[in-house]
Amino acid sequence: MSTNDDLAGPVPLNENQELIGESEGAEMAASTELEQPAPEERSVIHRDSAQTVSAEQVEIHQGGAQTVKAQQVEIRQGGAQYVEADKVSMEQSGALCMRAEQATITASTVGILASERVSLEESSSAGMILAKRVDCPRVTTSVLLAGEVYGNVETVVDTRGALLLGLGLGAGLGLLLSLVSLISDRE
Repeated sequence: MSTNDDLAGPVPLNENQELIGESEGAEMAASTELEQPAPEERSVIHRDSAQTVSAEQVEIHQGGAQTVKAQQVEIRQGGAQYVEADKVSMEQSGALCMRAEQATITASTVGILASERVSLEESSSAGMILAKRVDCPRVTTSVLLAGEVYGNVETVVDTRGALLLGLGLGAGLGLLLSLVSLISDRE
């Protein structure tokens, strides 16, 4: 009869030091695993900064965070490097990159904004907006790729412009490669 020491690796044993079957061992291991702590319900940053904030609801007032992940985020006169949430509200704030189901941006700036629905108010701006729907009285952006836009948008490249730019660059590259091929065949 072999002992626990003779076997390769630990073997699950019950109270009577008897070998436990695979299904029993899995149940026992599952019951002894450490549970991951649930995210906080609410996290408030006021005149302070944080590296990573994860909670159901995050409020940043005159502060900042490197990474914010939450169901609902509110930033007032603050900033964040990366925000991922279902619902984001920003006022007089800034964010480098944001991904949200719904975003309301008021007098704020966002580098890259990807969202299902975006509402930009009071001279807000964004470097790039990727959204299904954009509502704005007036917004400035470099690149806008959106399904529906309601309002005035000043942009360098919009959805139509991006398509035309891509077609133009593709055609130009194709012509250039054809010319190079013709020249190399002559030699």
